[in-house]
Amino acid sequence: MEEMRLFKSILFAFLPIFLILLFIGKVSAAVPQVSPRPVDVNSYEIFWPVVAGKVQGDSLYSLKLLKEQVRGLFIISDSKKAEYFSFLSTKRLVEFEKLVLVKKDYDNAAKTLKAYEENLIKGVNVETFENQLSLLEVILVKVDDLQKPLVQKAILILNSQLEKLR
Repeated sequence: MEEMRLFKSILFAFLPIFLILLFIGKVSAAVPQVSPRPVDVNSYEIFWPVVAGKVQGDSLYSLKLLKEQVRGLFIISDSKKAEYFSFLSTKRLVEFEKLVLVKKDYDNAAKTLKAYEENLIKGVNVETFENQLSLLEVILVKVDDLQKPLVQKAILILNSQLEKLR
């Protein structure tokens, strides 16, 4: 008899805890899973501290390019120079994003994308290029239909470069 009362009291003590855990398990199972890849990529967050700053068509943009060229002259190591080209490709891509999505300056955006591709071919940073691919995919969705072929071409070149490096 005493054992039966002890069993019932233990059962009634743990039954609410069991039901609460069961309820929590069902609620968490009903929560939809979040995709591992963000839907909208923010270039500032991915490539911080790289920002567009002056872009093609702005005054003093040529000074920005001159500064980058002079800086590149002082890089002697081939591996460091390739890293620098990866960095420059990121700068051109962020500039392209600003030109095509914010300023809607498609002529200068095309020139910037060409400079991006030239730097990309000389670069070697796989992680940076994978981040660039994420940004290009977002840009592709957001650009006007007339600009999509330019972005698609850049994606093809980037994928080709990634395959070479892997």
